Amino acid sequence: MSTSACHAGRSSRRALRVGGRRAAAWAIPIAFLSAACTRPLPDADGPGARVYAAQCGICHVAYQPGLMTPAMWEIQVARMDEHRSRRGLPPLADADRRVILEYLKAHAG
Repeated sequence: MSTSACHAGRSSRRALRVGGRRAAAWAIPIAFLSAACTRPLPDADGPGARVYAAQCGICHVAYQPGLMTPAMWEIQVARMDEHRSRRGLPPLADADRRVILEYLKAHAG
């Protein structure tokens, strides 16, 4: 086998190992998020959970509040107004935003 063929084989094996590590690195968060999305929301019958599921569920599943800290939820809810605007949806009403944030913060991780 030529030297260049040997290096090419080594490079492709290295790329597979790196790609495999990347896939494994993504597998754990994806499994965690999918499991977290299938559990019922905390206090699912309460007003906070209902408004959260109704408003945020327009575009995606309502994620478990324990996935983020209270500060992270504040940032995320603000970012979602940008996404709502891009989709042609109105921003959250102040009362809905307050109820959603109170709910998420009360059950945050």
